[in-house]
Amino acid sequence: MTDYRARLLTPPREEEEIRPYRSVWRSIIIENIGLTSVAAVSFVLFGILGVSIPDTIRPILNIAIALLPLVFWVLFSWLAERTVPQPRRQLLAVFLFSVLIARAVGQPLVEEFLRVQEWLPLGTAIGRIVGYTFTVGIVQVGLAYLVLYTLTWQENLRYRYDTLAYAAAAALGYGMLPSLEFAVTGQPNPYVVAAHTLSIFATLTVANCVVAYGLSAVRFDSAPALFMPFIIALGSLVTGLSIPLYSGFLNATFSIIGASVQRHVLGIGFTGAFLFGGLFLIYTLFTYAERRAADRELER
Repeated sequence: MTDYRARLLTPPREEEEIRPYRSVWRSIIIENIGLTSVAAVSFVLFGILGVSIPDTIRPILNIAIALLPLVFWVLFSWLAERTVPQPRRQLLAVFLFSVLIARAVGQPLVEEFLRVQEWLPLGTAIGRIVGYTFTVGIVQVGLAYLVLYTLTWQENLRYRYDTLAYAAAAALGYGMLPSLEFAVTGQPNPYVVAAHTLSIFATLTVANCVVAYGLSAVRFDSAPALFMPFIIALGSLVTGLSIPLYSGFLNATFSIIGASVQRHVLGIGFTGAFLFGGLFLIYTLFTYAERRAADRELER
C-alpha cells in the first residue's frame, strides 16, 4: 500500500507551483478584448439597429462606457495583484500620477500650447503622421516614461514584466480624463463614445508597452544608453500613426439600411487590428528577450 506521507512530502510539479507574480499578459488581453467587444456590440445596437435611448439615460450610459477601461483594470489587474504572493505595489500610484500629469501637463501642452487640432487635421497624410508623432506622440510617451522611471525604477522593477504592468496602468491613467470629457460633451451616441474610448486606450496601451519593452531591456538586458531615446521615438511614432489613420476611417460615410453612418465599423476594425497586432509584436519581443536572458544564464 502506498504511504500517504510520501505523497505529502513530494514537492509539487513545476506547473503546480504558485506564481509569485500576476500574469500581466493575461490581464492585458482580457481587458482589451472586453473593451473591443463593448465597442463592437455598441455599434451593432446603436449604429446599425438604431436602438433608441432616452436623453436622460444617454449621459449615464456614455459615462459608464468611458469608465469601462478602469472597471476592467480594477477587476483583472489591481484586484488580481492582491491575490499573489508578491504584488506590484506601485500600480495605483502610477495610475493616479498619470491622471494628474495628463491633466496638469499633457492636455494643456497639446491643446493650449501646441493647438494641434487647429492645424494638424488640415495637413497631408504624411504631414499628419509626422505632426502627431512630434507633438502628441512625444508628449504622451515622454510623460509616460517620466512617470514610470520616477515611480518604479529604483525599487519596483524586480521582474521583466513589471515594466509592462506599470505601463498599462500609466496608459489607463493618461487616457481616463480625455475619455470621460468626450463622453460628457454634448450628446454623442453611445457607439461613438465606445469607439472613441477604444481608440484612445488602444493607442496609449501599444505606445506605453513599447516604452515598457525599452525599460525592461535597459534594466534586465543591459541595453545601451541610446536605446531608450530610440524607444521613445518608436512609441511616439505609434501614436503618430494611430491617430491620423483612425481619423481617416471616420471621414467617409456609407449607407446602412437607408441611414448614413460614419464608418465607425471600419474605425473599430482598424483599432482592434492595431491594438492586437501591436500587442502581439511586443509579446514577441518580450518572449525573445526572455529566452536570450535564459540562454545567457545557461552559458555562465
